[in-house]
Amino acid sequence: MLHRSRTVRLGLLAAVAAGIALVPMSPATAASPGYIRVGHLSPDTAAADITLSALAGGQVLYSLTGVGYGGVSKYMTLDPGTYALAMAPSEDGSNTPLVNAEVEVVAGGAETIAAIGPNASIRLTTISDDLSAPADDNARVRAVQASTTSDTVSVATADGTTLLDAAAFGEVGDYTDVTPGSTDLTLTGDDGDASASVDLEGGASQTVFVLDNADGKLTALAVIDSASVTETPVGGVATGGGALASSVQTGMQLAAVGTVVGVMLLGGVLALALRSRRLSPRRHRA
Repeated sequence: MLHRSRTVRLGLLAAVAAGIALVPMSPATAASPGYIRVGHLSPDTAAADITLSALAGGQVLYSLTGVGYGGVSKYMTLDPGTYALAMAPSEDGSNTPLVNAEVEVVAGGAETIAAIGPNASIRLTTISDDLSAPADDNARVRAVQASTTSDTVSVATADGTTLLDAAAFGEVGDYTDVTPGSTDLTLTGDDGDASASVDLEGGASQTVFVLDNADGKLTALAVIDSASVTETPVGGVATGGGALASSVQTGMQLAAVGTVVGVMLLGGVLALALRSRRLSPRRHRA
């Protein structure tokens, strides 16, 4: 009876230790999520409410209220699949969507879904994002032509690096590695040149949206796509991959720490079992 009781007790301890070792690994073994953020880039469209819902059943998964022109959300984490995105005027009680679309979320992918164009012809466009970060001594940047006041737009950094070259409305430039820091962009449209100052963060990937200011002139909005920093950026516009990068990095760190702790505990239980067996009295037949 003594031998059986000890065996059951040690078996339970070993099971608990094994559970502690395996549970923290679940984030790594689960299906990779996808990431979506949304933007309001229609200059003459009032503030809007944006919802992201399950295609089957219509359950609202994310809801953003009062998003104004130039507003870009943080990334939303979703399982791979198809979802419904709708954008409706905030001050209109009818909740009639200005635009809506089905959004496909791909495992490990990241996309920006933006409402662009004047209100009369507003539409949703999908932009694929790069969440990888460059080396710390570089900044990675691209530009998107979302201005409605110029047929084509060119964008260049202060050192002459071209981000867009006579880009038509809706065109997306390639990511380019540049020197980090504050830089004055030259925005060239139909009415000549305009300038906009942006901060390009070292070790981060960013998108510069070319927009229209209140006077109908060209301006620029820089939004972080990804960052190697551990501090989560704050604010309603200049946020995005930084928060994502931090949460993914933290999850990986917790999984690794949990696994090490679990293995250490399991090793301790096994050592205890061996020691207990050596010290227990042996029973002899009469």
